[in-house]
Amino acid sequence: MHAIRRGRKAAGDSLFFDANAAAALSETGAVAEADALFARLAGLDDVSFAVRHVRHLLRTGRAEAARAIVDAWIGRPVPPLMWPYASIAWRLTGERSRRTGGTRRCRQ
Repeated sequence: MHAIRRGRKAAGDSLFFDANAAAALSETGAVAEADALFARLAGLDDVSFAVRHVRHLLRTGRAEAARAIVDAWIGRPVPPLMWPYASIAWRLTGERSRRTGGTRRCRQ
């Protein structure tokens, strides 16, 4: 958070600093503060930020809310960055078989 404060002082307020602050707050367990920043930035159209929000929601036990964000992004050209979190959200909410066409086993 110190680096974000220094950045704001040098460059002024920015969505970039807000997004990084939300992620840092989430990672350090400041859930309420992170929730407030993520809510304020909900309209940000950036997959990197969306992944951070999904991670926060999964970490705090809100798989349904995470799945809603994942589902909104999966219909778009999405970098591979979102797929691991999509898989987790779908499994936690019972959506795995619908999304992947059933359970597939790898040969060993």
